[in-house]
Amino acid sequence: MLACAGDLAAQDKPIHVVDTDPAPAQIEGGTFFLAGGLVATMVRNRHTAPVLITLRAWVFDHAGRFKGTNSYCAPDWLDRGTRRVSSAPLDVRDLVWTDSVTVAIVRVVSDRRQWTMADSAEASVGLARQRGFGTGGRLRFDERRTEGPPGIACPCECQSTAASCEAQCFDTGLRAFTCTPVVLDGCSASCSCK
Repeated sequence: MLACAGDLAAQDKPIHVVDTDPAPAQIEGGTFFLAGGLVATMVRNRHTAPVLITLRAWVFDHAGRFKGTNSYCAPDWLDRGTRRVSSAPLDVRDLVWTDSVTVAIVRVVSDRRQWTMADSAEASVGLARQRGFGTGGRLRFDERRTEGPPGIACPCECQSTAASCEAQCFDTGLRAFTCTPVVLDGCSASCSCK
């Protein structure tokens, strides 16, 4: 029994992180758990107010080929100056221990501001792949003012997510796509490439 548990623990791997510019929130590391297909990420709020965060994970095989992606937003506000572990399932097909996972924050919302990823789907996949090889830059954020907290904390925008998934699977084609509400106002959307 202990040997089996040791084998499972040996399959846990650190994630790669793509930082953002600007960085109202920051990923401080995390783990890809192959058993269960889960990613746990430590996130810190660097903004001056509570925020909602959307994470995106990109999965690559051992040769750096893109396998799929998962976006996850939970409707839990992260207080200013605090850290929290966020766990999200990776609904990407055929995960194996040689796969690598790169994670980035792609959306941050406070009561007065919102930051969203400015890079295209193709550019974000390229940056995520580069981070897996130890190089690469930062994702760019667009910042805009808002009028109070969002009406829906984490909207499931399935049509735009599906279009983004198709764009991210541009070289092989889309194999599977899911878009699922989580908890009360959360959302999990994922796709796998052929």
